[in-house]
Amino acid sequence: MHAYEPETFGRLLAAMRLWEQLGSRFAVLSATLAGVMTRLIQESVEHPVTVHRAPHGTSPVRHRLVFDETPVTAAASIERLRSWLREGHSVLVVVNTVAGAQSLFEQLADDARAVLPGDPYAALLLHSRFKNGDRDAIEKVLLKRHPERRPGENPRRGGLVVATQAVEVSLQLDFDRGAVESAPIEAVAQRAGRVNRRGLHPDGPVGFRVHRTEGHLPYEAGAVDAAWSALTTLTDQGATDLSEQDIDQLLDHAYATEWGKRWEEEARRHRDEFTTRFLTFTDPFHDRSEFARELSEKFDSVEVLHRDDTDEYRKLTRGKNGDSLLAARLLIPLRYRQLTMYQTEFDRNLQMRLIDGEYDSTLGLRPRAERETIL
Repeated sequence: MHAYEPETFGRLLAAMRLWEQLGSRFAVLSATLAGVMTRLIQESVEHPVTVHRAPHGTSPVRHRLVFDETPVTAAASIERLRSWLREGHSVLVVVNTVAGAQSLFEQLADDARAVLPGDPYAALLLHSRFKNGDRDAIEKVLLKRHPERRPGENPRRGGLVVATQAVEVSLQLDFDRGAVESAPIEAVAQRAGRVNRRGLHPDGPVGFRVHRTEGHLPYEAGAVDAAWSALTTLTDQGATDLSEQDIDQLLDHAYATEWGKRWEEEARRHRDEFTTRFLTFTDPFHDRSEFARELSEKFDSVEVLHRDDTDEYRKLTRGKNGDSLLAARLLIPLRYRQLTMYQTEFDRNLQMRLIDGEYDSTLGLRPRAERETIL
């Protein structure tokens, strides 16, 4: 499981309840399952819930924690990243917004390429605003270029990856050094899991730096503040390394805050609202299409087509062998609130939202630069 917003988690709780009522059994797997989440799952179903945790000591200490009050984009932070690259380390930098990732990548990519001039993948960028096909290709390259370390492997791999939270899910990556922006505690833990992933680095625990952010978007401010409080409390207590058991302690601290208490109530409310609003059918295949758009908007996600790809999309979807799945690689996911940023127009013939914007397969989608007006 990698869905910790209270609205989404509440819907998952409602789904678990429905699965149980339909006679199913289910298992929840997560590296970052807070105690409050376990309690809510137990509360939401009738049958006993069994919790299995890895025994203490089964996971090595992987990280040396450093907390930095300056942004990752500060001059001193940029120079530190460049020095890691010059020393031959593979470096992961995770920031919270796509625009931030694009900007940071443009600042650092040439430094990584200068260290590894013969490596076409010395610098890579990953975020959610790529065409599906391009993102799939980037992820395949990432898995090949930065796989999980094997025992006895060369201590320094080299290379740069700048990413957003897109790197947190389903990618078994492994880096020598990591610098990330502060985020909700689960996100920080998942980002740490991409640095010295199996604890096999010859240097032992490696540097993992968490930077204070100037803003909180796309996350809730309370979630980011609760995470920072949990992390700094851990170091105030004398911890300098981060283990799997420390993650449980961090989760407990974050969810014990006022933000955490509000989160619990919101998750419970969304569970009950989703049950009442969407899961009230009693017959198999009961039609719920009238709620489809509302549910999509609640998830705040929509796939769009760049205007330059209209002809190719039409060729792939029309005709005897046409199918929308064939053209899915051309689509770009956006949030609903970002649609106006890209001058969106709905094409009734294609039944698809068309957007403008600058796009290339290395940087992804960006708003078109506004033309300068000279008076």
